[in-house]
Amino acid sequence: MLYELSDGSFTGWISDVRESNFTACMPCPIDTYSSEKGAATCTPCYGQSITTDVGKSESTDCTCRSGSFLRENEGLQV
Repeated sequence: MLYELSDGSFTGWISDVRESNFTACMPCPIDTYSSEKGAATCTPCYGQSITTDVGKSESTDCTCRSGSFLRENEGLQV
């Protein structure tokens, strides 16, 4: 799924500048996010955390996999 925007992509989407000054945008894939508008890449979720859908825009959208939990300052625990 690609969309063309003249002013860059939304958060949760990555952009790729195309001809004619348009930007082709697509959502960040599952298990990634992008908190910057117009970002060129998505950031992977921390450790073994996941997202449940595409187009996520914050690190807090990444949640623990089933059967694991996150301890503050210690990382993912299984």
